[in-house]
Amino acid sequence: MALTNDASSSVVASGVRMSSNSLSGGCISADDYTYRLLPVLVAGRSTSVVMDRSLFDGGSGCCSNPRKCGGKCDIELVFVVLTDVGEVPAGRCPYTLDFNACQECAAASASERGACPPLVHEAAAAISSRYRARTTSQR
Repeated sequence: MALTNDASSSVVASGVRMSSNSLSGGCISADDYTYRLLPVLVAGRSTSVVMDRSLFDGGSGCCSNPRKCGGKCDIELVFVVLTDVGEVPAGRCPYTLDFNACQECAAASASERGACPPLVHEAAAAISSRYRARTTSQR
């Protein structure tokens, strides 16, 4: 993920917040997650990479009840870069999870947005390798 700073002064990026929205299919959106960064100084009138890492360790979704998922769910990730001068929208990434022979996620039944162990590993790798957001700041 790159941050473009169009201002003449520098800005410091300290994190990237990822929000998950379930668009269809009966899946549960994950809680917001903030990737903490070592502070990255982005000089004025320049672009710097602020995050270059996998988005998920094991998978990118969970189906709380496989019978309700209907085999797939549409998810959208929304990214925001956290800087010392405020939050900068960093893009959206829609994708589809296909569930095959899933087992119920017990943690999801306790909470509407419970912390589920990921069930789909291939989708996370594909999303992480394809997704690169370019952010423009008008500061």
